[in-house]
Amino acid sequence: MGKIELAQYMILLTFLKIVTQELNKLSFSELSCTQVNYFS
Repeated sequence: MGKIELAQYMILLTFLKIVTQELNKLSFSELSCTQVNYFS
């Protein structure tokens, strides 16, 4: 893997970690049925 691919991979991992943390902060009752179905 080149440096560019590795950098993109690290950015993606960081983004996914942040998104996961934000989702954990939300209670599922605050999410609409559409969003719950989308993430499951």
